[in-house]
Amino acid sequence: MPALRYSEDTEFNDALRARGILPQLPADPESPEATSPEEPRPEDLIDELDNQKAIDELELDEDIPAHLVDSWKSARLAELQHAKQTTNARSSGLRPIGKEDYVREVNQASEVDVDPNSAHTRRGTGVVLCLWNNSSASKHILSLLEQISHQYPSTHFLSIPGESCIANYPDANQPTLICYRAGACLRQYVGIGSSSEISKTNGKLSAGLSTRLDDLEAELLSIGALDEHLKVKSSSEKYPDGNSRLEDDDDNSYRSKIKKNIRATSKNDSDSELDI
Repeated sequence: MPALRYSEDTEFNDALRARGILPQLPADPESPEATSPEEPRPEDLIDELDNQKAIDELELDEDIPAHLVDSWKSARLAELQHAKQTTNARSSGLRPIGKEDYVREVNQASEVDVDPNSAHTRRGTGVVLCLWNNSSASKHILSLLEQISHQYPSTHFLSIPGESCIANYPDANQPTLICYRAGACLRQYVGIGSSSEISKTNGKLSAGLSTRLDDLEAELLSIGALDEHLKVKSSSEKYPDGNSRLEDDDDNSYRSKIKKNIRATSKNDSDSELDI
């Protein structure tokens, strides 16, 4: 009588296993095809990348036609560029902040690199903060900053009433510009129009209402608060006096916003002090 092989897969052994007399057979190992992860598609690998350098350096299977690889890479770069433009468009403009926002919007925001993969961009992000009061000089400087902000969306342009930022901040010190980049203060312009401030800028940032758009832009460029290679080109129409329609429209728009801010600020001024 042949010996029973309990490891065999027979009907008799199955009956014994069903009654618990024999242990169950070990499960068959899964085939390599069933256990190996699915090979990612080449276009999915490209879509996971978020900068041009990584996309350019990505090497794919040589059997994939070059024109397909180029097409996938171009599509991904276009998506990234569109996302960047959308972000810049949303963040451009002169934005009001509160005292509680100062550390986040000024110190911390200035530490973020505008484009870490660009050899042209300085470290960090330019931040220009204007402390203002209800004066013609402040309104004039704010309107200029509003215009510049749309030309340089990579720089953060912020405003806060001087009294809200620093308790009992003197009117003579306003408007004040505080410029940051990479976590450090680039320059402070206290009371634009004072003799000391005029001498520091070779007379360019002259008495508040006499300060011109081009001069303020040039000064901010000279200290590194603006990224010249990221400037948005404008084709706005010029008036006979040399001003652009875009500039005049922005000026009127911002003056109307300032009036609203002044009314709101009188109710929300803080008495605590902030060291700048």
